[in-house]
Amino acid sequence: MVLRVVSRSFSALTLLSVVALAATGCTTGGSDGAGPEPAPRPSSTSTAPAPEDAAAPHPFRAATRRLPSGYTRARCSDLRGRDNSGLAVSLAVPPGYEAVSRDDTSCGFAAGFGREFYVAFGAGETLRREKESDVDPFVDTGGDDSVSDVRYAGDVAVFGRHRGESLAYYCYCDGQDLDQRIVQARGVRLSWTTRHARGEHRASFRAATASMSLRPSTTSTCRTRGRTLTFRPPLPQTESIDFGGGVCHLYLRPGRASLLRYAEIAGRPRGSLAELAERVRARGDVSGVVLERGAASLAGHAADRLTWTITRRQQTDDYQPAGTWRAVALQADGVRVIWSATPHQWRTERNDAEAFFRSVH
Repeated sequence: MVLRVVSRSFSALTLLSVVALAATGCTTGGSDGAGPEPAPRPSSTSTAPAPEDAAAPHPFRAATRRLPSGYTRARCSDLRGRDNSGLAVSLAVPPGYEAVSRDDTSCGFAAGFGREFYVAFGAGETLRREKESDVDPFVDTGGDDSVSDVRYAGDVAVFGRHRGESLAYYCYCDGQDLDQRIVQARGVRLSWTTRHARGEHRASFRAATASMSLRPSTTSTCRTRGRTLTFRPPLPQTESIDFGGGVCHLYLRPGRASLLRYAEIAGRPRGSLAELAERVRARGDVSGVVLERGAASLAGHAADRLTWTITRRQQTDDYQPAGTWRAVALQADGVRVIWSATPHQWRTERNDAEAFFRSVH
């Protein structure tokens, strides 16, 4: 059984490689610590042959817009620079869960070991086909990837009244003892992972599926330090987004090889731009530090702007390339945004950076 990691980084919690089983049909995602709700028992219609390809994404409304107490709403837009669908998936996130990654048309959330979930939208294989190719060969094999108690249904209510497929099974998964639940309808897949035989909090799965929607949108959400911000990921520059350390970090292309090529959003950042200016001035590779009070606008407020340049004369020991990067940071009303790029990229992307700044609310 091939495990593929979905998240690039998750400092506070360990996202196991099982999170990415969603992409192969041996999916994990995260739950709020509960065992997955049992899959409906197959009926004469639920086991009817399914087409090899699942339906392409088609917008639909959530069964309910009401969020249970303590839940937050997350929105994940299509990050593909080419063939972008212009769609975003939205769903309720249980208390204690954090966004950990966003890539193309997928989103990952976690609250610790065995408490993970993964959402993706796009045309792909049916769950029935993935069950046959990626799950059935490992049933009761007795090895590290052994699975059992496999339950599949092909015509069941998935997201409110929308019908689709459901797949559930127990996975030994390298000795980790996990329960998996995957549902798919209208081109959207929710993959849910819980620790084995933990039956509490099944309401979280029901809340997530009832709140699921897919609609035209180019915005995503960034939740940091208890504050939720909306923003429009710049395209085609955004390759992926990581979350952690109080920031939402956008890896930008071209130039992904350098950690100095990025955009970032922070809600309730630690310190002012003046304090940040002092820190960057202390670096030996920084020049051209300029702090301008009230020189810009951010989220409808007058914002301070800080500009600095980093010059690296040679490649570092960890293979970071030599070159020059210019960073611009805006801060207002407890929100900070940053865009960092080479001087050449700034000449071609200035409008994109400014549109990104304007989109943050």
